[in-house]
Amino acid sequence: MNDASNPNKIEHGDRGDKTRSDIYVISIQILFSVIIGVSIIDYHTTLVPFNANFETFTIVAAYSTVLMSLVGYSIAIKKQYHKNVWRFVLDVILLYLYFQLVYSLQEDFIYFLFMFPFIYGIYLIWQYLEYKEWGGSLRSKFSYSIPIFAIFVIVCLYEVFFNTNRIVIDNSNPLQYQSVTIVEWIIMCIVFALVFGFRVLSWKAKQSGIS
Repeated sequence: MNDASNPNKIEHGDRGDKTRSDIYVISIQILFSVIIGVSIIDYHTTLVPFNANFETFTIVAAYSTVLMSLVGYSIAIKKQYHKNVWRFVLDVILLYLYFQLVYSLQEDFIYFLFMFPFIYGIYLIWQYLEYKEWGGSLRSKFSYSIPIFAIFVIVCLYEVFFNTNRIVIDNSNPLQYQSVTIVEWIIMCIVFALVFGFRVLSWKAKQSGIS
């Protein structure tokens, strides 16, 4: 195969970028581990023994978002490393938002929901920067990420302006939610569908080579 036809081949002049990217990745993975490890300890009384209640599902939704982001990030960076610092800056911002997401469960359900538009909005910017660095099809990236971002915004606006029920959070140990209705369960199902759907579509795009 002609090396010139391989867009992912590391040229001599790019080795410095690749080395810096490796340092960025290690730093991000360490911070991922800290967020997951510390918060698991804080939530262990809610998670063990297992109870299929609303509290458990909100925690699982938060951890699913964080863990699948770690996997997706590792796959993306392995194929298309950082050529400059800007995606790394977004990675740090995302880690802060993941921290907020995980601990928002102790504060307010609306706050928890609003973390998702912020997170998926950063994903859009991250995808754009990836496109600027490596090329590819920006349209294919945005074809699933923009609709998912928009649905999260709609869900948040519905919860704020149209849902008259408000979940009351009891910050006792274990965590307890009160006044949970079928509406909140439907919203959680939508959150799970969007979180998993984004990752499935993203991985398929990576495997097909169009993203």
